[in-house]
Amino acid sequence: MVANGDNPPIRIIVPVYRDVDATRACLESLAASDLPANCTVAVYDDCSPEPEVSALCAEFCREQGWALTVNAENLGFVATVNIGFDSCASDVILLNSDTRVHGDWVQRLNRCAYADDTTGTVTPFSNDATICSYPVFQAANELPPGWTAAALDGLFARANGGQRQVLPTAVGFCMYIRRDCLEDVGKFDEENFGRGYGEECDFSMRAVKQGWSNQLAADVFVYHQGGASFQSESDDLKAQADSAMVRLHPEWGNLVEDFLIEDSLYPLRKNVDLQRLTERPADVEVVLSEQGRYARAILDRFARAEDVRRKETASLLEERESLNAMLESSREQFRATDEALRHADGVVAELRTEYQRQAEELEERRREAIAAADRVQHLEARISLMENSRSWRYTAWLRRGEEDS
Repeated sequence: MVANGDNPPIRIIVPVYRDVDATRACLESLAASDLPANCTVAVYDDCSPEPEVSALCAEFCREQGWALTVNAENLGFVATVNIGFDSCASDVILLNSDTRVHGDWVQRLNRCAYADDTTGTVTPFSNDATICSYPVFQAANELPPGWTAAALDGLFARANGGQRQVLPTAVGFCMYIRRDCLEDVGKFDEENFGRGYGEECDFSMRAVKQGWSNQLAADVFVYHQGGASFQSESDDLKAQADSAMVRLHPEWGNLVEDFLIEDSLYPLRKNVDLQRLTERPADVEVVLSEQGRYARAILDRFARAEDVRRKETASLLEERESLNAMLESSREQFRATDEALRHADGVVAELRTEYQRQAEELEERRREAIAAADRVQHLEARISLMENSRSWRYTAWLRRGEEDS
């Protein structure tokens, strides 16, 4: 994996499904941003159920000279993105249709992507991007009062110019993927993350296992409205994604938990806070309020963790009691079995003694029978001898003569 010193071609992929207002704001900001000459845009209408969304995409792509693909049927977010991946041989930026971008955002993401040889994905800061959220970490934030998304993006560029930080995962609302990483890792997993949510986490984990890293471009801010495509489906999709991640990457939960506890992005958010206060000192109350929200979020997270710990402890204690009861029952069964075995051993010993006694009696009778047979045979031999003797025959002849007379 060698960083490309030249400017690689870049394709921005914008999957669209619903919410015409959010989609219009996204496409307008994209058209107004400072896209480099090596960058193209492709919009994918995933068979939107809202005709005005399809009409808007067609109009924008015609005016801007962007590529437009309209799916004949709804394929889902992941399958649509994979079509976009296959449609080019360039680096790609996956951009949700509920985002707004500004200035030279592409160039800044690209610089972060090629700052070293192993960066596979790049994600910017946003108001609503879980681990990449500002001003409050792990929260869906409104824009700070008096600040537009474009102004915040400029603020981030000034406060964190060129800075970046390793992430456990990219966040899919705006995700730069180097082509060599995409070729190495493969496309998004349609089988396990078909309709969306979690596919970028799975991709990021697979990338890390292949030796790539996921980076935050700390000098880029992209506004994210959140949930424009999925709406009421989001909770179910998130639950399905969490289940798939646990099954496919068992280490995922601990990795994210460690990242949340460490919060290595705090210094980068603090840089932006200080830059805000430098440029607008009147923001001090707002910044302090945001810090309070951040502190409460940490306390809430610890409280939830403590509640989980208590529940797990109670569950373990209950399980221990159940196991102890099972163990005592098993011991009782073992005692009963042992007693039965001892009784059986006694019965067997008695049977063996009786068998031995009867065997000895049978042997004695056998010997007596053999002796008796020997005596009978001896007597028969003597009788035979006597009958064959001359005196016996003469005596027998005399007896018959007397009987005849």
